[in-house]
Amino acid sequence: MYEIMAYKFRIHPDDKRGVKINKRLILAQQLYNKILERIKSRYKTAKNLDINKAESAGMKIITVNSKNTTRNCSDCGNIQDTVVRKNIHLQQMRLAD
Repeated sequence: MYEIMAYKFRIHPDDKRGVKINKRLILAQQLYNKILERIKSRYKTAKNLDINKAESAGMKIITVNSKNTTRNCSDCGNIQDTVVRKNIHLQQMRLAD
């Protein structure tokens, strides 16, 4: 039998290195926020394009609140505690009938 060993190390940088680490963390956070902002703006643009395209084709647009959409059963409307697994939920509904 092999024995598994683990080691933990904690690094305590001096003041000069701590400042450098903090600057890099701040830059990484700013970069992440800029990328996230771009992704959100592209999503909104694509969503608006889809809506405009559908409206120009004569389709009716219905906005839906996205709250609990992954937990709602599309057949009966029940809200489950976990994400709906449609085949399991439908089997439970059939057994209840």
